[in-house]
Amino acid sequence: MRSQDSRTADPGSGRPDRAPRRWGRTETLLAAGIAAVIAVLGGAAIYAASGNSSPQVPGPPPVHHAEGGVDRPGPGRPQGRPLHGQEVVAVGAGGFITVVSQSGTVTATTPNSITVRSDDGFTQTWATAAGEGSTVAVGDAMAVRGVQNGLIAELTDVLGR
Repeated sequence: MRSQDSRTADPGSGRPDRAPRRWGRTETLLAAGIAAVIAVLGGAAIYAASGNSSPQVPGPPPVHHAEGGVDRPGPGRPQGRPLHGQEVVAVGAGGFITVVSQSGTVTATTPNSITVRSDDGFTQTWATAAGEGSTVAVGDAMAVRGVQNGLIAELTDVLGR
C-alpha cells in the first residue's frame, strides 16, 4: 500500500499541491532570446514579402521587460547595452544573411571604410559607400549595423553617433 502526501491538488489525483515555480534568470533570458529571434524572423519575412531590393537590414524592435522597462537593467537582465554581435537571418526563398552590429569609438577612417573599437577591445573595419568614411572622424562614438560577406562587414546603417 502506498502512502500519500496529505496535501493534494485533487484528492483523487495523488499529486501534491505545490505553489507555482517563479521564473529564474535562465528562463527569463531564454524567453527574451526566443522573442528576439521571432522578431528578427518576422522582420525578415516581411522584408522578403515586400520585394524590396534596397540593402537595408531588418532589425529587431526594442526588448521589453516587465520589471526593467525598455532596454533598462532589471532582475535577470545583463547590465548595459550590447557592444557587438551577429545574427543569421533568413531572407527570400532559402537565402540567408549574417547581420552584424557594433557600438564603440572610431579608430581609423578612409574614404571607403571606418574602423570601430568596442569597449571590450573588439575591433571591426566596416566597408562604406564611396566617400562615406570621410564623413566620420577618429574619436567619434557610433553604433553601426551591416551585413557580413565573408571577411568583409558592409555598413548599411548608422544607428547613432
